[in-house]
Amino acid sequence: MTTLSDRQTETVNVMLSELSADRMMRDAAEIAKYIRLAGSADEAAAFDYIEGELRALDLDVQRLTSDALVSLPGPATLVTTSPEPHTFTCITHSMAASTPDGGLAGELRYVGAGSRTDFADEDIAVALVDGLVSPGVVATAAAHGCRAVIFCGDEHLHQGIISSLYGSPTTRTMSQLPDSVAVSITGPDGDILKQQLAAGAVNVRITATLDTGWRNLPLLVADLPSPTSDNTFAFFGVHVDSWDYGGTDNGAGNAILLELARVFTAHRRELQRGVRFLFWSGHSHGRYAGSCWYVDNFWQDLYDRAIIGMSIDSPGTKGANVLGGAKVMDEAVAVATQVAELVVGRSVPAPKRPPGGEQPLWRVGIPSMNPVRWRHSKDSGYSLRFQPTSPWWHHTVDDTVDKIDPTVLLSDAQIYGAGLWRFVAEELLPYDYGDLARAVAAHLRTLPSVLDIGALVAAAEALERAVESMNVDAADQNRRMRLIGRALIPTLYTIGGQFEPDTTSSKGFIPGLGGAMRLAELDPDDPVAHALRTELTRESNRLLFALRTATDIANGH
Repeated sequence: MTTLSDRQTETVNVMLSELSADRMMRDAAEIAKYIRLAGSADEAAAFDYIEGELRALDLDVQRLTSDALVSLPGPATLVTTSPEPHTFTCITHSMAASTPDGGLAGELRYVGAGSRTDFADEDIAVALVDGLVSPGVVATAAAHGCRAVIFCGDEHLHQGIISSLYGSPTTRTMSQLPDSVAVSITGPDGDILKQQLAAGAVNVRITATLDTGWRNLPLLVADLPSPTSDNTFAFFGVHVDSWDYGGTDNGAGNAILLELARVFTAHRRELQRGVRFLFWSGHSHGRYAGSCWYVDNFWQDLYDRAIIGMSIDSPGTKGANVLGGAKVMDEAVAVATQVAELVVGRSVPAPKRPPGGEQPLWRVGIPSMNPVRWRHSKDSGYSLRFQPTSPWWHHTVDDTVDKIDPTVLLSDAQIYGAGLWRFVAEELLPYDYGDLARAVAAHLRTLPSVLDIGALVAAAEALERAVESMNVDAADQNRRMRLIGRALIPTLYTIGGQFEPDTTSSKGFIPGLGGAMRLAELDPDDPVAHALRTELTRESNRLLFALRTATDIANGH
């Protein structure tokens, strides 16, 4: 792991001083004046603005068209038909089913948080669930025969999507798309329904209309090549589409990327590697459809050339007062910590591994680093019944540009900029795969004894020794580190592997061995236990192969 020299620190500080909060606020205002539904004319106008700003920098800009399944929510209603009529304000959600003519009617039952046990042994037509919209809850309800779900969260109506598929479906995954009706009401309206249920039976009628189908979505790619012969690049992307005006989500993120493009272009002669800036659609209304399309269609180029994957979503939020949401892979933790401390001038909480989200590059084997995320604590002055780390306006009509704090926005841009600089302006890629090997061994030791981890731990320790003893020139070491990531990351972070996106349920570090905990709780003769042992054996083989392949790469074999 390299650290910044005094000269490098001075260069970074000069670059960071050139970032402008005023320019970013101007960009955010221009983008967030549009309601950017995926594939809409207003979204295209926002893309036009972004494209114009990129072309003014004399970058190599391409405007591509991606083919994606997206779902735009339309009008929805909820009324109680007995014991007395009452109309509630509600919204429906992307990828939910539209109701038939006349709506969908049924008896309402309250099921708490909507877990499997909450639905067990219940014949429920329409479920009332505490919390914000959740694909997992909708899937659980459907598995128990429930036709519709009503979510009641906080005091605001939060938009969302109920599909767990990442990216557009294939013939193998289309059957996994939801076919349930789903709407949300406010928490206070949910309390009214609970009071009615406490007094007796309640029947409801829901209507919901959605526009779901395949659309052509825009995608902008802007390449900033380095002046060297190294044709590798850092990948940095953001989504442009939004719920309503999306001032913080993600007008602010787009503004940061445009500003970094300006400043890095001004310093292009100092770059060892290039930067690829991407602006895509389909994040909100298609569950990462645009970014997944890009990886599907440019997989080999990314495999051959990308060195790091970065993205930014909802930065610069007013009232954010907790610096501790960074999501960084183990091999880049030191870099993320160093750049955050350089900007804020004090120690910062250690980043955590990314649990999921829009991470299209994991299946290619490209490390991810999102080095900062200010969050809202419970004492931020907001009523946040179910989402204490996000602002109350998240995914609502109130997410307008006035919710951006220019000071926080500038700090976020500086930390991301410094992190990006480390990967494109230094001769040696600043990865520490020894840290990652140690993290793998430590994680394996936490698994229950139902799994034989001896060979796996030994392989992780062998990898640690190999990467820490590499003694080759910078170009060869950089090549080996890229290939080590390619070998390890699809196994350490995905179930689907290199070519098939995971679903929202595939989360965590080394998810393929996640079934070990469940196996430890089962009777050894349970048929499920037999199936789990087979699954874990195969996943152990997969991890062992990845570790040994990475070790061979580190050793130059």
